[in-house]
Amino acid sequence: SGIEKQYESRLHGQAGYELTEVDAHGKPQLKLDEKAPVTGEDLFLSIDLDLQIKAEQLLIEHNGAAVAIDPRNGEILAMASMPSYDPNLFVNGISYANYNALRDNIDRPLFNRALQGSYPPGSTIKPMAAIAGLNSGVVTSTSSVYGKGFYQIPGNKRKFRCWKKVGHSHISLNRAIYQSCDVYFYDLAFRMGIKRYSKAMARFGFGQRTDIDLPHESKALMPTAEWKRKRFDKFWYPGDTVNAGIGQGFFTATPLQLAHATAIMANHGRSYKPHVLRATRVSRNLPQKPVIPERLPSVGVTKLKFWDDVIKGMVNVVHGEHGTARGSAAGAQYRYAGKTGTAQV
Repeated sequence: SGIEKQYESRLHGQAGYELTEVDAHGKPQLKLDEKAPVTGEDLFLSIDLDLQIKAEQLLIEHNGAAVAIDPRNGEILAMASMPSYDPNLFVNGISYANYNALRDNIDRPLFNRALQGSYPPGSTIKPMAAIAGLNSGVVTSTSSVYGKGFYQIPGNKRKFRCWKKVGHSHISLNRAIYQSCDVYFYDLAFRMGIKRYSKAMARFGFGQRTDIDLPHESKALMPTAEWKRKRFDKFWYPGDTVNAGIGQGFFTATPLQLAHATAIMANHGRSYKPHVLRATRVSRNLPQKPVIPERLPSVGVTKLKFWDDVIKGMVNVVHGEHGTARGSAAGAQYRYAGKTGTAQV
């Protein structure tokens, strides 16, 4: 179901044949035709074994997924989905007992969460939403929103709560990212409107397959008013937009999509198709042939400074005194950027 299914024909090669005329006793008399076989290719993957093992070890007690991607070329360095299973069980034909145990397991070990799992991404999408807001002119790096613990759509009494009950007071872009203020992003999405918001987020790959070289990838869902009308025969409400602003409501993403979108952030808008095939070789006597990374359309912005504005907030998430993940950077010998997220399901 994985890389071997994707590249089955290249691994197998092509059979050859020899057409021979024989006599009445079956002895070869004349070779009429011949086609030499084509050996299958050797495939070299981008998976970093140590990183893959580490990812699986970190998830061993959990149901979840981890994806590590090289932003410079789209190579998948690790892709773990837990709980997993022993693929050797399938080599010579799996027994009914073993297959039933996997199929009926409530934790679904046969389900590849990294590729197929569609989950509410929660606050992990706020950096991409921030780029969308900046590029549309709805917010600036210095404009602020008053976070009083909840948000109300103008003319509506319903309260959309922030994770911080007492609120963040006056808050601008940088602090809204590193303290993950929901009110700021409720307001951003509402003022953009779902049409502009969905279109902007789709440029980061949400709501569509990355077309990674693995089968069965889900495209998850970047919702629109048209989608809701077709799916439920209902109108799109402003509250739906507000929820999408913090990665909730109808909005879902796969772990791979989220890794891909984050790689685009790290690349200041440049995008490469994710892939696990790094190189091929047709013979051990020949050198490897590297796979050329496929460049995708860039996420263009009107000002390059926007990327730095948002990434500064992501650095403060892990290195800032009040960042939501400040503990994760303790003792780190390098600086990095990140974003936390917690979704209600």
